[in-house]
Amino acid sequence: LTRSLVGLVQLRRWMQTVTTAESPLLHAAARQAAKHLGQQRRIALCTSSLLPAPISCGLLRARIVVPAGLESSLPTDQLVAVIQHELAHIARGDLWIGLLQQFASILYWWNPLVWLANRRLADLREQICDDLAIGELAEPSAYAATLLELAERCSLHTAVPATLGIGASPASQLESRIRRILSSSG
Repeated sequence: LTRSLVGLVQLRRWMQTVTTAESPLLHAAARQAAKHLGQQRRIALCTSSLLPAPISCGLLRARIVVPAGLESSLPTDQLVAVIQHELAHIARGDLWIGLLQQFASILYWWNPLVWLANRRLADLREQICDDLAIGELAEPSAYAATLLELAERCSLHTAVPATLGIGASPASQLESRIRRILSSSG
């Protein structure tokens, strides 16, 4: 419980450093991603110079935060796929499910089955969002390469507290995601 509360306080402080995205490329990619998902709700798009990889956050005021300059380091289709992945988390209510999982972990900290179930649910969440992200891509293997690049960035930074995703995921989860994407593109 203490670890979760400290993480939330740290995340709140960290979120005060993000700025509203100004890049027309980012906004165009977000519109295209929303169109692919059939998402009507406008989601705030922010950037951060501290963040190594994109995240979705905010239970009541959902937003997607991407690393500053991400739009210049990825091809347009990959940028759309990355934003679409994060948007899928928001559209599916994954942020709320993650919160419920955290409560279950706090209440049943002693039960290894809860920890295993939470790990499996997290893996499935990422797989579903990956599937939605690569649905429109001609080369899903390029998305797998983008995941590797983002994971490399994460390895060079401290983890963003109280978040889900590539920066908080164990290496085995990333490996299985990439294997799954590559096997689907073959």
